[in-house]
Amino acid sequence: MDMSHAERNNQESNSPKERLARVPKGKNNTIFPANLNLFIVAAKEFVVGFVP
Repeated sequence: MDMSHAERNNQESNSPKERLARVPKGKNNTIFPANLNLFIVAAKEFVVGFVP
């Protein structure tokens, strides 16, 4: 998927809670382990957003 598609989808969502996370390393099968720290930070931010 081209990044422009993801950017357009993100803009069209119009949601203040959603954000587009670009990951600098990896391909289809290596994207998660290559960017593990970024995924962990994003998951924490997502979960904290639900804590009252």
